[in-house]
Amino acid sequence: MAKPKVLLFEKIHRKGIEYLEKEGCEILFSEAITEEALLKVAPAAEGIVFRTRGYVSRRLMEAAPNLKVVGRHGVGLDNVDMEAATDLGIWVVSTPEANSESVAEHVLSLALSLARQVPQTLRALKEHRWEDRNRYVGQELLGKTLGIVGLGRVGSTIARIWHRAFGCPILFRDIVSKPEWEQALNARPVPLDELLKTADYVSLNVPLKADTRGMIGERELALMKQSAFIINAARGPVWQEKAVFKALSENWIAGAAADVFEEEPTARDNPLLALENFIGTPHVAAHTQDAMQRMAMVVEDIVSVIRGKAPQYPANQPKSARQTVQQA
Repeated sequence: MAKPKVLLFEKIHRKGIEYLEKEGCEILFSEAITEEALLKVAPAAEGIVFRTRGYVSRRLMEAAPNLKVVGRHGVGLDNVDMEAATDLGIWVVSTPEANSESVAEHVLSLALSLARQVPQTLRALKEHRWEDRNRYVGQELLGKTLGIVGLGRVGSTIARIWHRAFGCPILFRDIVSKPEWEQALNARPVPLDELLKTADYVSLNVPLKADTRGMIGERELALMKQSAFIINAARGPVWQEKAVFKALSENWIAGAAADVFEEEPTARDNPLLALENFIGTPHVAAHTQDAMQRMAMVVEDIVSVIRGKAPQYPANQPKSARQTVQQA
């Protein structure tokens, strides 16, 4: 009996590889993750696992007649054609609970770095500018108001950490009511404009969709306090980088940080990278040993669907699955 073939866009944690091997799967890799390169190997695949790079297009899925399931190593489904997958009878699965803690902790590290000007002081130390210690005076997070745009798994984890560790009042904007968080953290739902006007720190944690693309532009940034900071660990296109550059250059706000960019990898000459009041990291918020292992276990749902069982974390409901899926 032929082994089921699973195409990995990129390497994953060894635990995921070991699971696929234990379950008798053959692992495929492409020489690159361009569509043309992927089309050379995708036709043999019954399952695909993708991370942040590459795109699972309709063309790619149509070229793989045996494809039953596409798995997102992490969260965020903006690099898979969900409509096409659903139309073609292909399940899309993800790991929605895998990286919330790691991303939330990274957001906190960015906030602390902004508040205490860590990159600037480190540079001063390495350049033997000891006297600049008097130039860099930071601020505490204690009691500052945190505004969260998108109180999902990551946003609510950020809220929990900040509220319990620093006693931060929590404001949030979400399209869904969150009474459990309102009660547990005394979090208050407010319109986006009020959140931007009031918060000392703004954390963007929304998925990239038509109504969130470019949602933070010049008008929104101009509403913020001059002493405030904004952090984007969601998706780069959620804010408008040109607007963020203008706001930072003209000191509308105190600082900004991002783990994500409009184009990835971002250009070497991205003007944001030259600003002292901007901190960036190369999409590594979920890159902890703990989260990488949990995200790699999307392969459990990959194997389940290939074997005709229902996935634990479905992101769609195929109109007519390519095979009958039994309920677990």
